[in-house]
Amino acid sequence: EINNRNLLRSMMITGCDLSAITKPWEVQRLVAEKIASEFFNQGDLERDIFGQAPAYMMDRSKRDELPKMQVNFIDGICMALYESLDKVNPLFRPLLEGCLSNRRNWSNLYERRTSYAEISSAN
Repeated sequence: EINNRNLLRSMMITGCDLSAITKPWEVQRLVAEKIASEFFNQGDLERDIFGQAPAYMMDRSKRDELPKMQVNFIDGICMALYESLDKVNPLFRPLLEGCLSNRRNWSNLYERRTSYAEISSAN
């Protein structure tokens, strides 16, 4: 039982860390844009100072793939977490629903091939 409580605590902390993915669309879009900008700056430093190719999600030349990156992040990490939390307690359902809603939004942007500039200009 102590292991279950520790696991649930860890899941809840992770859920808080990732909670921007569950927020209303305009908040989620702005947070994702800011995080992507930080990642791209880090990738620039890695390339310019250390001569290393940046990780995919930190590669500024891939910035127009932000919607695809977000869908992959949601599918690969967020959905399993929020689905599991929802199974533990239905009070977590709004987080799952917010995540699903934002996945639909990112997926729509990806299908329309929306550029990073278009996403950024929506501010």
